[in-house]
Amino acid sequence: MELTRKNFRGRIIINIKDNDYYFCLKGEIMKLDKKKIMALFLAGIMTTSMIPLESLANNEDDFSKSKFEQNLNEKTTKNKPDAVSNSTNKEDKPQDENENPSTHEDNHPENINEKTITVDELFKGQKGTKKDPYTINDTDQLIKFAYSLSKTQDYKGKYVELSSDIELNNDWVPVGLGEYAFNGHFDGKNHTINGLKIGSEDNLHKDPSEKDKKIVFYGLFGVLGANSYIENLKIDVDFNLISDSALYVGALAGYANGSTINNIEVTGKLIGKTTHPKTNIFVGGVISNGIRQKIVNSKSDIDIRVESDGGLAEGGGIMALSNRGLIFNCYSKGNISANANRVTKEGSTALGGICGVNAGTISNCYSTNDIISDCYTGFIGAITGWVTGIGSTFQSYYDKDSVLITDNATNNKNIIKPSVPIGWMVKGSGVSDEGMAYEGCISMDLKGMTKSEISSSLANILNSNLKKSRINLKKGSRSKDYWKKDENLAENIFEWTNSSDFPVFSDKKTSVVYDTNTENLIKQLQMNSKEGVNEGDFYGRSKDKSLVVKVKFDKKGDIVDIMTLEGRVTKEEIDKIINKIDKISDIKNNKLKEALLKAVEKSKINDITDYSKLNYNIFEKGKGTKDDPFIIDTENQFLDFARSVNEEENYADKYVKLNRDIKLTKEWIVVGSQGKHPFKGDFNGNNHTISNMKLGSEKTPRQYRFAALFAVIDGGRVYNLNIKNFEIYNTILSEDRVFVAAVAGGIQNGAFIDNVNVNGKIHSKSMRTQQYIGAIAGQSLKSSIINSAAEIQIDAKGESKDIYAGGLVGINAFGALFNSYSKGDITADSLLNKVSIGGLCGYQSGVIFNNYSSVNLNSTSPTTDVGELAGRSTGTGKNLNNFYNKNSVVKVTGKSKKTKNGFGVVVNDSIVENAEDIDKLNDLDFVKKLNTNLSSESFRKALDFVKADNKNNIKLEKWELKGAYPKLESSNSKSMKKIYRISGQNRELTAIEVSKKTYPNGTDTVIIANRETFSDIISASPLAKTERAAILYTYKDEISKDTLNEIKRLKAKNIIIIGGENSIKVEVLDKLKNNKYSVTRIAGKDRYKTSLKIAEKVIHKSNSKQLQIASGENFADALAITNLSNRDNTPILLVAKDTIDSESMKTLNKLNLEKINVAGGEKSISNKTFNTIKSVTKSKVERISGENRYETSFKIAKLMNKTDKFIIASGENFADSLVASPYADKENAVLVLSAKDELSSEIKEYLTKNESIITIIGGEKSISNNIEEQLNK
Repeated sequence: MELTRKNFRGRIIINIKDNDYYFCLKGEIMKLDKKKIMALFLAGIMTTSMIPLESLANNEDDFSKSKFEQNLNEKTTKNKPDAVSNSTNKEDKPQDENENPSTHEDNHPENINEKTITVDELFKGQKGTKKDPYTINDTDQLIKFAYSLSKTQDYKGKYVELSSDIELNNDWVPVGLGEYAFNGHFDGKNHTINGLKIGSEDNLHKDPSEKDKKIVFYGLFGVLGANSYIENLKIDVDFNLISDSALYVGALAGYANGSTINNIEVTGKLIGKTTHPKTNIFVGGVISNGIRQKIVNSKSDIDIRVESDGGLAEGGGIMALSNRGLIFNCYSKGNISANANRVTKEGSTALGGICGVNAGTISNCYSTNDIISDCYTGFIGAITGWVTGIGSTFQSYYDKDSVLITDNATNNKNIIKPSVPIGWMVKGSGVSDEGMAYEGCISMDLKGMTKSEISSSLANILNSNLKKSRINLKKGSRSKDYWKKDENLAENIFEWTNSSDFPVFSDKKTSVVYDTNTENLIKQLQMNSKEGVNEGDFYGRSKDKSLVVKVKFDKKGDIVDIMTLEGRVTKEEIDKIINKIDKISDIKNNKLKEALLKAVEKSKINDITDYSKLNYNIFEKGKGTKDDPFIIDTENQFLDFARSVNEEENYADKYVKLNRDIKLTKEWIVVGSQGKHPFKGDFNGNNHTISNMKLGSEKTPRQYRFAALFAVIDGGRVYNLNIKNFEIYNTILSEDRVFVAAVAGGIQNGAFIDNVNVNGKIHSKSMRTQQYIGAIAGQSLKSSIINSAAEIQIDAKGESKDIYAGGLVGINAFGALFNSYSKGDITADSLLNKVSIGGLCGYQSGVIFNNYSSVNLNSTSPTTDVGELAGRSTGTGKNLNNFYNKNSVVKVTGKSKKTKNGFGVVVNDSIVENAEDIDKLNDLDFVKKLNTNLSSESFRKALDFVKADNKNNIKLEKWELKGAYPKLESSNSKSMKKIYRISGQNRELTAIEVSKKTYPNGTDTVIIANRETFSDIISASPLAKTERAAILYTYKDEISKDTLNEIKRLKAKNIIIIGGENSIKVEVLDKLKNNKYSVTRIAGKDRYKTSLKIAEKVIHKSNSKQLQIASGENFADALAITNLSNRDNTPILLVAKDTIDSESMKTLNKLNLEKINVAGGEKSISNKTFNTIKSVTKSKVERISGENRYETSFKIAKLMNKTDKFIIASGENFADSLVASPYADKENAVLVLSAKDELSSEIKEYLTKNESIITIIGGEKSISNNIEEQLNK
């Protein structure tokens, strides 16, 4: 029997006699190995939830026990090599050298076994009906009841009750001896079973599973069958178990198959440990492991400890693993902890307050557990650690201040703050490698709450959910073959009430009302995550290569045209497809079917390649040899080259050379499309520059698996190349991993990148797959990157899988990264704690030598893997003589993080030597260190570690100090500017964007001015510095919603209005006051009086001994002088060209100033006014001016301290420019003025002679893109 998509509804069954695993469907069986089971589990289709053979009811036609055994016997007889063996190879048996656990056999009640106990003897005179139930009255009777359950007596259709509390004294033997399933109705009548214990912490009970070749399930009951119903019971438990096989431990039961559990309360402690090198372990507060079970109205206040060796240690407050089951209206408290051998055996933990692994449904629950994993894990969450592709989580809540810790027993302890509801989610629909379908997990209405919120309001929320529930108990699960309906249960759900600390169940019961809009909301979520056929033209070919077609798909994914390029297809066949008479699966022409399916496949991954062979005419000239390479001279030739790499052409042994700079005006076509066709040739950039490489946009991102210049470089070479101002927007919905970079998504098999310099931006988002992101390469596999540099801004977002992002490479897998550097910013935001980001590499398992990074890192998700050099260095990572900027900002969830040696995590066996933080990059001593390393013993040692095939080609270049930091001497790259732009759709929104950049974490004070009256705002720049205030605009008689929202985001308390009522009406002030802001107005009779009042306020607060004077009519000079105002914390006083008012003269006379700077020439402030200023003050008065506003700006800029940061603002359109001052002050940047389309020659020379970080304020109407081009020429 084959596992196919059609039969994925089969079950995995354990034959307890031989501990073998079988996939069963309609009586057919197929033996499975552990790898097959794990594949099913990881896909989110099957989990490792196993059904014991004995728990199968004989009336289940598809899976009856008798049919199973009959078919197994037939299979054994017919095929002896596959026969089941009961023998055990002693050499393969795990040995436990550190433990001497007791088997506790002497504590079992004597003379009690399944043969000697009958139901009639145990319950004399009782019928076991609902009216006359079997009654358990004391300890002895409960123990005998446990032994009475057998192969022949499963209590199906029988009712059992407790008549009193039970006190147990000896170690417990589970009902059914841990093997046989209970299928009756058990009502505890709200009594308590105390002393339910097995073993002790000091003397763990030895589970006999491996020894006896059977699995024992531990709990009050061992196994609960499909017909069982357990209710109204309290259990105080103390289980302490160890096994050398799989282990299932729960207070109520070790396994539940289709059972209903209602109103169960558990307290106490559960400890489970397995020493087996591969098997999993399950420890759950109520139930260990189950399929299609329902647990409702239940609570757990229990401490759980789970330990595995190389398998998965699963633990949860209610369940360890729920497979297609329901957990509804429950809560969990207590401590959960676990450990696994992560380092040498790749074990892991999966822990959740409600459920460790959820492959079913959780709804209307809450948890306040503290959860700790001693080893690293991504599967840890306040509600559930792992939600598989068939899991759903609705309307559930958690203490957002509860403890979530990973790596607790290592040197990399990571506190996840605030807590996250889910650790790992399998999102989006798909089909696993085993051919099994899944729709992707669903999560809705999950919320973290403070303790005060939990105690005061959560009960009301939980009660309201019962009247608008996301699950329908009366109809059952949304999906077939999941948990079943229970109409009676739906009418008897406990309501909640507040206690002193947290909600508890009240005595009142209510009915659950299903929210009929739920299905629409779920469909909307699923639609947002579906992957399908992309619109456009795609090529397909039959397997024998005789038929090639070009297929056009529309937006719906329908075929609207088919063109035959090679081979023959009839018009009738094409018309049937286009007119939807035939589906592709209906086509009888196999060649056409193959070609169309290939086109569909290529469309799904945006593979636009055709099947044409290389045409030499696409190049300017050349034959593709080393001596006569193909020459690329134009943009079109470059694009044709990109298209030419396909299934027929990979450029192996061919040479390509760039002959001039290429400025791309069209969206880039990835060389090799989507990774199916790697480049294997030699590409020489000839020290030329490719600029403006664009893939997607913010509004319309690409959906590429490989987003880069090259998709994959396989053994090929790329060298002497510059890529500047590239920008990539990529959002992928598929399950396939995504690789994003400037140069190549992936490099492999000895690929070689040398002397490549890039700058630009990457915006990557994934719904349900891993992301590998780097400035040079997304992933480097046994390949080399040397003598290269990157100035990069990476913004990565993910929902359900890992993010690996680095300043040079996302993952360095056995590759070499030598003699290179990175600068910039990396931000990663994931719904899960699976983030690994670093200044050089996100994840480092290769060799890195003599590199440095100056990268700011920010993970908004809890993670340990953040470091200036690498997020994580694995056991194969070799790190020698690397450096990082001591002043780089490293943050995790908004908090600064200190790293050790520039790494987030260093795994055992990883080598870290001479990792050094550098305080000043522009230091000749630092350059000397870099160059000394090139001839050091460390270099030779690093080479010895390299596994790349091309390590003999590694020739390292020397360093020199260029501008603000070291660069490589041999790099012939042109000065590449890091250029940003801050702008909005209008002046008001631009001001808001500047405010966000200036004060990302908020500020107390906001200055507001009229968006049309520039004279008010120009003199307010110094006030913004002294008050640490943002500057925003308003209309005269109305303040916009956008501005109000920004004030709210800033968390401002004080508002300063600049200008009188002719500028901003009193209604605006009243609206602000009504919003609880403290509002003051600074205003004079005119702009000069207003300016004077502001100047006096600044001087009073700053005690400044200097003053800047500028024209109140020519705002350009006043804008330029803000540089000095920011630097020296001095006010700006506005005067008219030919006069200075008497009040200003009096103020100048009485102020004891040391110096006054007058900005602008005689056209701005006349000599008459200049002399008047000199006459009324004893201060030193100097004029700073040029022939025009731009020369004046340049002269002022030259007076500033040396910096590599500059702000370019318009000298004509002042609305955008006037709000730039606070941002310039924050960045310690010099503000220079420019015309819209042309920089002045002086400023251009000043900015281009050194490396610079430049920010343009305002949109293209203020400063056009021509300015960026001029800066990079």
